[in-house]
Amino acid sequence: MNETVALEDPTKPSTFAATAKAFIRHLRIFVNELQAGPEYLEIIDDLEYKVDHPKTTLSGQLVERMKDGSPVDYALHQARKHQDGAMLALRPFRGFEENGGRLSADELASQLFGGTWKTEEA
Repeated sequence: MNETVALEDPTKPSTFAATAKAFIRHLRIFVNELQAGPEYLEIIDDLEYKVDHPKTTLSGQLVERMKDGSPVDYALHQARKHQDGAMLALRPFRGFEENGGRLSADELASQLFGGTWKTEEA
């Protein structure tokens, strides 16, 4: 099943859409029996919407943004956007620049978290 779905057009309904909807129906019953709460039902609603509208899935969105069959331009755009946001941080991390790219795990944790973390006692 996984290989079949992986090879499908992510913008078109899956051949397993009916199976997915049946599973979602059973999942909804299970969540209601547990009285898990509305936040879980919202997640189930979202899953069902994605089955009905495959262009809203991550794959469906990504394929729409591909250029010449490649996601590289979109990926670089997203990376730059996140990097620009990170550079606006009040305390941007510069540990790799200041230490020639070499930090131990303990040094990295110390610089990132400033001692607000605890290591597990062995």
